[in-house]
Amino acid sequence: MKKKIIICIVITFVLMWTVFFTTDSIRCKNNLDPIFSIEVAMYEDGGSIYYVGLFYNYYRVRENVENKDVITDYVITPWFFGLDYAKEKAFK
Repeated sequence: MKKKIIICIVITFVLMWTVFFTTDSIRCKNNLDPIFSIEVAMYEDGGSIYYVGLFYNYYRVRENVENKDVITDYVITPWFFGLDYAKEKAFK
């Protein structure tokens, strides 16, 4: 009986994570803010924002160009990757 309860809890957790990640991933591809991630930090590099999801990071990266234009992109990264990796992934 305990084994079935544990299996049900694990399956529920995996399904919830899949829904959270898929929703935020689709919103990332459509250049929208995440729903299931929490804003943690805002950087002074033009307004980049760092969100933390359940085992993933969500970045809205911004970069100033010479003419003071701002380029914005949304990036999902693995949990332990930082802003530099997100900027490299977004702008290269």
